[in-house]
Amino acid sequence: MMEKEMLDILRLFYQKSQQDCRLNKAHLALFLSLFLYWESAGFPQKINVFSNQMMPLAKISSTATYNKLIRQLDEYGYIRYMPSHYKKRGSEIAFNTKGS
Repeated sequence: MMEKEMLDILRLFYQKSQQDCRLNKAHLALFLSLFLYWESAGFPQKINVFSNQMMPLAKISSTATYNKLIRQLDEYGYIRYMPSHYKKRGSEIAFNTKGS
């Protein structure tokens, strides 16, 4: 993935989030944490993440809050979230790269 495409994904999220009254600062922090983790992994199609990795990065202290926020980001179409339900395998996250 080219640098311009990566920035376009981030720009699109920011533009859409300004108009989306369902999102709050915790959603923004979690999305940005996921995005930076995705970047550090080299922008693969999917990343595997654990809540205990993402929560400190997004400054989220409650597992219930994390689960609510990540499900909402999926529901609202910002990411695709596929929970693993296994302790040793992280949940899969894919970013919406099509702009829809």
